[in-house]
Amino acid sequence: MLATASWLMRHLFVAALTGFVIANLAPVLSVSFPITRGARFIAGASSGVVWSPVGDYAARLWDPG
Repeated sequence: MLATASWLMRHLFVAALTGFVIANLAPVLSVSFPITRGARFIAGASSGVVWSPVGDYAARLWDPG
């Protein structure tokens, strides 16, 4: 998180979501297991980054009134 602490939340979310999509498409085109394994690792890391701000966005959308 320290590496991305200065990023705006929107930019971090878009970058992580893009990485998640690309990493999930990579195994389709992969010809070797190590590439697939690396892509799945990147997808997992991107997923963790994507899900962390989702709760904050949901809290902002919900109006307690």
